[in-house]
Amino acid sequence: MKDYRKYFKYNIICRLFFCWVDPLLWVGCRRSLAHSDLYPHPFECDSLYLHEKFNGYWSNELSTRGSANVRLWWVILKCFWWRSLLIQFLALLLVTVFMVQSETLGLLTDYFSLETPTPEDTNNVYIYAALLILMSAFLILLNLVFYVGRKFGGMVRILLTNAIYFKVLSLSQCTLSHVTMGHVINIASNDVHRFDECILYFPFFLVFPIHLFVVLYLLYLKVQWSSMIIVGVILVSLPVLISLSVIYSIFRFKAAKVTDRRVKVMNEIISGLRVIEVYGWEYAFSQLVCKIRREEVWDVFKGIIVKQLSVAYATRIHNLLIYVLLSVFLLTGGDLTPGIVYSVFAHTIFLRFTFSYFSQALLYLLESRVGYKRIKVFLLLPELEAFRNQCTL
Repeated sequence: MKDYRKYFKYNIICRLFFCWVDPLLWVGCRRSLAHSDLYPHPFECDSLYLHEKFNGYWSNELSTRGSANVRLWWVILKCFWWRSLLIQFLALLLVTVFMVQSETLGLLTDYFSLETPTPEDTNNVYIYAALLILMSAFLILLNLVFYVGRKFGGMVRILLTNAIYFKVLSLSQCTLSHVTMGHVINIASNDVHRFDECILYFPFFLVFPIHLFVVLYLLYLKVQWSSMIIVGVILVSLPVLISLSVIYSIFRFKAAKVTDRRVKVMNEIISGLRVIEVYGWEYAFSQLVCKIRREEVWDVFKGIIVKQLSVAYATRIHNLLIYVLLSVFLLTGGDLTPGIVYSVFAHTIFLRFTFSYFSQALLYLLESRVGYKRIKVFLLLPELEAFRNQCTL
């Protein structure tokens, strides 16, 4: 097992196709996995290393800008600036593969509509077929984007959880009297977790506009002004998606507030459990907790409904788009060839893919803003408590 680890660790092909997982899977097929079978975590994911890196940038940000103007997002970006560029580059490369594959598919299918293809046409179609196969192989970039995004998000989660942990250790008793451990756990689990999905989809938030404009130009060369239908659909869809995302963030914020209230009540109940048992108040307090919990579940449920509506809208609106675009082009006297049909179909399918991830990024971006504010406020607790006359120390 150890010999394979060394081989798979440094082989670029095995890294590209995730073959380094194979030895672990083979061991898992033969017997139950033990802790010693797992790969050691990479050094860059070490919690102490990430904390020292974050603490240096965070201290510098506090000293230069002050607690009122501190930028947590800028500190995170400075910690992982090259990873941000890497995932953005991979997403841009993936979109390029999408567009090249779509164009190649159109050129390839045009060959079969020729009545008398020339030898040059035949030679070209072999090149198109080889290029199409090559572009299909390059779709592995999608897995790489998600792998790098998941790893990036996990590192941010480790960094923020560590920052919260060390902040709790450094808080004074005065500050701790205003904060419950349940509230801290809620921030460290729920709010920090929101960064995972946001970081995963955020590259498509920046790449989608580029993809849209290039595809519009390519489609304009094929179907002329009928391609502007895509612009109309996007212009109609954006306000809808933004509205749904804002509504979702409102429900998310309300649910977080209710969760904090429920955790606070539970802490108070646990602290005064003996008194509650002596006076027989168990039923009254259980009803209070159930009422708060029902309110919390209802807010979460409404948020999930809005979220699923946003995802469904983003993924289904483009099914109608293909039909309308080709119908308008045909009705306006356009010459609809197999190459145009397949190329438009492929471009629209891939555009739907990036648009769906764009909407997911927008959704998680607004959702992360709620967690971002709560985490930032918590990390600034000593500065926020300073004006309270040192809490009568």
